[in-house]
Amino acid sequence: MASKVPNNGILLADNWKLAPLDDRNWELCEFRHHQDRQGRPKTDTEPCWHRCGRYYQYNTVDEAMLYVIDQLAKEGATDQMLALASALEQWREGVGRVREAASAWA
Repeated sequence: MASKVPNNGILLADNWKLAPLDDRNWELCEFRHHQDRQGRPKTDTEPCWHRCGRYYQYNTVDEAMLYVIDQLAKEGATDQMLALASALEQWREGVGRVREAASAWA
């Protein structure tokens, strides 16, 4: 039986989030309908969070964001894709500033 997806996490887009597994690891989750054996959505069910089996750590959050940007592009969700791409750029700038500051202390 699949384990329950935690309520907390990092919301990347309306239907995508990183859910914490422990203090170091995250799993990408998608808010969607259950699927039948052929992968088609069962629209007679309520959508809920589903684990995607894609795992990330603190230093690979940008990779999760890139994956979701790709999925949003394929879905034609341009506004969400552009918003997340902007957030990714800000994320990378912030990480760069932290790395510069940390190297100055070393």
